[in-house]
Amino acid sequence: MDEELLIGDRSKKTLKFWFELYGGNFHICSMSGVATSIAKNKYIYTEDDCKWVLTINKTIAEIEDVGSQCQPLYCAINASIGKTAFLKKPANNSIQRIASKLAPPDFKR
Repeated sequence: MDEELLIGDRSKKTLKFWFELYGGNFHICSMSGVATSIAKNKYIYTEDDCKWVLTINKTIAEIEDVGSQCQPLYCAINASIGKTAFLKKPANNSIQRIASKLAPPDFKR
């Protein structure tokens, strides 16, 4: 099972995304939608109290559940988004998870 972030159509104003993360006992966070650009290579997705931010640079994409309000909407009880980094895989625009808020910065999957 791969944890991944997929980026679809991307413009200066919006970006389509999908991601899946695994927590304890294979509990899953899964989310998809269209995020809005708030700065160069930085996007935000909001729904109700959920605010999710995606920051992209040349090698890393990082997602953050601001205020941890997305977890109850998109994750099973033992999974969370927190602040998670993904390493870009250029061949298919998929981005593989390499770190999370629970792991040291040099952690790689």
